[in-house]
Amino acid sequence: MSHIHIPDGVLPLPLWIGSYIVMGILLISVLHKMKVRRWERKVPYIAIMSAVMLIVMSIPLGIVPLHMSLAVFSGIFLGPTIGFVAIFVVNVILAFMGHGGITIIGLNTLVMGLEVTLGYFFFQYVWTKKIATFWRGFLTTFFTLIISTTLVTGFLIYTAGWEFVIPHSHHEHNIDIDHEEQDIYEHVKDTHPQLESKEALSEVNYLFASGGTALVLILMIGILLESFVTGGLLAFMMEIRPHLFEKKL
Repeated sequence: MSHIHIPDGVLPLPLWIGSYIVMGILLISVLHKMKVRRWERKVPYIAIMSAVMLIVMSIPLGIVPLHMSLAVFSGIFLGPTIGFVAIFVVNVILAFMGHGGITIIGLNTLVMGLEVTLGYFFFQYVWTKKIATFWRGFLTTFFTLIISTTLVTGFLIYTAGWEFVIPHSHHEHNIDIDHEEQDIYEHVKDTHPQLESKEALSEVNYLFASGGTALVLILMIGILLESFVTGGLLAFMMEIRPHLFEKKL
């Protein structure tokens, strides 16, 4: 849900380099922990979950211009340590497939890594086993995605503008304009970038809503859909393989 689709050259240099440094430190720490605990046998789980996430993220939801990620499910299934490695693998592959630039790998890994970590701790420690597994998974996913989506949306608005928050199919321009109009547009964009952002937001329409209301509605529907799917997957998996979801840090 919170995967960032920004091309290279948009984010400031210190920001994406900083995200790479933080990601690198966390990744080295995680890999060292795996080696110390002799978790090499769990590498196939990383491969399986990475493949599942890649498949899911390539399928649009249809009713909203979004896709699921199953990052929260990955955190619950793999744990925050191994889950972070799976998230890194997924984001590297997605970047080379054109889903976000190479410079966004660090930021995307940190954002989805947050979902992995929050998902695991919410599921294991916040909502107890007295609650049905489906609702544990649903509530875990819902609140995790609310937190991550809010953070990512605020971050993108501040650093890149509204046009990079809006789902892709709602922000496409196919208007033929002459060179003079293009020059005027570029001048306005350079001198008043906030106007372009406001225009991009005003173009969002979904069902009965438009503008910011439509954007919130789209995001909420996407979050609810992923919450239902994750809850259903967990309920099914806990019935047949409950030992796979034991606490693991």
